[in-house]
Amino acid sequence: MRGTKLQAEGRVTSLVRILLDGAATWDVREFVAQEERNPESPWFLQEGEQPRSYAGIMKCLRTAKQVVAAEGNDDREQLLRQHIAKRNTVYAKAMESGDLRAALACLDSQAKLLGLFPKEKTPNDKGQLPSLAVLVQAVINSEKQTVETKAALVVKGSDDEERSPSGITETHFGDQALPRELGLLREHVLQDPGIE
Repeated sequence: MRGTKLQAEGRVTSLVRILLDGAATWDVREFVAQEERNPESPWFLQEGEQPRSYAGIMKCLRTAKQVVAAEGNDDREQLLRQHIAKRNTVYAKAMESGDLRAALACLDSQAKLLGLFPKEKTPNDKGQLPSLAVLVQAVINSEKQTVETKAALVVKGSDDEERSPSGITETHFGDQALPRELGLLREHVLQDPGIE
């Protein structure tokens, strides 16, 4: 005899727990083999009992997966409570093991879940695309930073142009050294009043 209805429910519950902990199907057989040796487990084998068959374990696993799937169909408020409970469990385990980084990550995750942090604002929070001039200026600023970091490596050429060791021709606009192509693009944007 394989056990009572209570033991069968205990087996399913133990599989639900390991599934929620991230166990894959191939982990289940190893888990069951370990639990069959544990006298406190609903999987424990009495003297003379044979280890459970693969088919029997998979049947129990299917039932556990159905329980997990049914849990996922609950309403949003129930799911929120479950996620909070899971984070609290992980937080407690992290604190118990002294892993403060993991504990803080749990608290951070829970605070985000509950909406405790203010909404992060984006530069253009209306969902509109930035203008071409803003994009070009962003590219120019980015290139300016790149050029400034390479300034010490620039080899002098003619009066109005410099050549870097890589051969890129740079044009100067005031104190800015820009690759020639970006300099021409910037001149075009500044001269065309139709570009915003």
